[in-house]
Amino acid sequence: MFDDSQRVPTFNTMQEMVNFFYPASPEDVIQKTDAPLLSTTTGWRNTLFGGKAWAQLSYEANVFSILPKKPWNKSGFRVESAYPVAITSWPTGGVAENSAISAVDSLMPTWIELEDAPKTILHMFDTSELAAFLATVDDSVDAIAELRRVIGQYHVSQLNEMLMTNASTVAGDNLESIDRMVSSYSEVTNCADIDAGDVDVYGLDRDAAATWADAIVNEGGDTDRVLTLKMIDSTLKDVMAAGGKPKVILTGYDTLFEWQSLLEAQRRFMQTTTVKPTFNGVQAALPGVEAGFAVATYHGIPIIPTFRCQTGGSGISHIYFLDTDYLFLKVAKPTQYVESHDMLALDRLGMRGAYRTMAELTCTRFNVQAKIRDLVAA
Repeated sequence: MFDDSQRVPTFNTMQEMVNFFYPASPEDVIQKTDAPLLSTTTGWRNTLFGGKAWAQLSYEANVFSILPKKPWNKSGFRVESAYPVAITSWPTGGVAENSAISAVDSLMPTWIELEDAPKTILHMFDTSELAAFLATVDDSVDAIAELRRVIGQYHVSQLNEMLMTNASTVAGDNLESIDRMVSSYSEVTNCADIDAGDVDVYGLDRDAAATWADAIVNEGGDTDRVLTLKMIDSTLKDVMAAGGKPKVILTGYDTLFEWQSLLEAQRRFMQTTTVKPTFNGVQAALPGVEAGFAVATYHGIPIIPTFRCQTGGSGISHIYFLDTDYLFLKVAKPTQYVESHDMLALDRLGMRGAYRTMAELTCTRFNVQAKIRDLVAA
C-alpha cells in the first residue's frame, strides 16, 4: 500500500507506476480478512450439473438379448405327444414271408394342439410442455432425450425380468418365463415352492398324465446340494439322450464362479467364445466386423450369466440348459418407440413417449430343456 509520506518518483512506464503503488507481495501488507470470498459465497458461483444423469442401476438384459426371435406366423402349434406304439413294445414291424397285409395293425401317433397368444408389453413416460422448454435453457436434465434413453433401457430390462421369473409366478399379461417352461411334474410334487397348476402353459395341464411335457429337472426336493461336475455332466447327458443339443447355458454370477472353482481345483479351465446377441433374427454385427461379448463355455456350450437368475431360496442360482431350436421368442411386433406432441389428442400441454413390444416366449419341445436347482455354495 502506498504511504502518502513517500516521495512519488517520476515514472517512465505505466508498469513502473503499477509496481510502485501495488506491491508485488500484497500479503505483506494485508493484515485482516473480515469478509473472505469462499466457494460457498452466495451469488458467486452457480453449480452446473449438466444434462447427463449417471445411472446407478443395472439394466442388464442378457437373456432377452440372446434368445432367438422368430416372426409370429401362427397362434399355436401341434406336438406329437406319444409314439405310434408304446416304447415298451419295441421293436415292431417284422412280418412273416407272404403274410397278409390285413393282419398288420395300422399305426397312428398322438397329436395335441397347444395355443399361445402374443403379450403386449408397454412402458410410457410423459413430460409437460413447460418442463421440456426449461430443459433447453436452464441447468437441468435434458428431459426428453434422457427419458427416451432410460425408459428404453427399462423396457428391455423388464422383458428380461419376465423371462427370468420364478416358475411359481403365473405369467398373466407378462411374458412366460424360462423357469416355467423348464419344469416338470416331479418339481411340482417334490418342491414346496411350486404348486399344482403353476407350470401349466398354453392351456396344457402338466400333470402326471402329461409326462411327455416334462423338462429335465435335476432337483433336490428342497434340500440344497453342493454343485458338482458330476451333477452338471449327468444333466447334460440326459438332455443329449433325449435328443437335445443345448445351444446356451444360463445361470447367475454366483453359480458361474462356483463352477469355475470346481474346474480350477482339477486344473481345468473354462474356454471362452464370443456370442453375438440377436434381435428378430438379425445378428448385432456388421459383415466383417467383430461384435458381441466374450463368455465362458463348457463342453463348447456358451454360458450366459445374468444377475436376475432364480435361486429358489437362500442358495445359489439355478443352471438352465437350453436348446434354442425349440425355445425362442415369437415376435408379433418388435420393440418400437412412438412419441406424440399432439396436445389436442393428448388433452394436455405436453408430450408422451412409449416403448411397445408384442411377443411371447414359445417352447415347442420341453424334454430337451433342462435345469439344475436346489444348489448351495461349497
